[in-house]
Amino acid sequence: MRRNPVLHRRGGFTLIELLVVVAVIGILAALLMPVIIKAMNSAMTAQCKSNLRQIASAVQLYKQNNGNMFLRHGQNRYQDDPTYSGEVVRPGTMLDEYLDKESEVWICPADSSTRNRGTQWWLASYPFNALVHSVSDSAVKRPSRIITVLGGPHDAGWIEFKPPWSHDDSPYVKPTNAHYRHHDGRFNALYYDGHVELLVPTETWREDFDPTL
Repeated sequence: MRRNPVLHRRGGFTLIELLVVVAVIGILAALLMPVIIKAMNSAMTAQCKSNLRQIASAVQLYKQNNGNMFLRHGQNRYQDDPTYSGEVVRPGTMLDEYLDKESEVWICPADSSTRNRGTQWWLASYPFNALVHSVSDSAVKRPSRIITVLGGPHDAGWIEFKPPWSHDDSPYVKPTNAHYRHHDGRFNALYYDGHVELLVPTETWREDFDPTL
């Protein structure tokens, strides 16, 4: 008696079937990848904003304990620099009482330069605007327009808006360095009143940094 060939068909996929499956997966991956990348970038931007809001809360606590004065301007030198024996008053150091210096709050998830900082705690994603140092709340006329902290160079220090960093005779300050472009060419900025905005570097003007204007 002859066997039914249908009952004894070889199992598994044919080469053509496998190629079709691979092609479909490739097409789906190509369609989904931009969506996934966009979602990841949005998540990192949101986390960065959350970090800045926590820093804003710490700054507010600092001011309450220091006569409503913003952080004082001080040395940018590293704490473990053997050539420097003076007081270390980097912005992050002054907030140690309110934020752990090892905290991930100081790290923007989109800032690759700070991912492997190890014990180098001063490597942070958020430098402070030197033009607002030691300013009292009453002296700031436009608290909702003055940037105090921004995503930028990772030395956790103060940003000095003076030559060669910018032109004092110019009405605007443009932080155009790549360090200011962590979020699709933009950076997050924390304002004196505590709110956070996502900005294009060329959108920033000197009046956004200088509380005297």
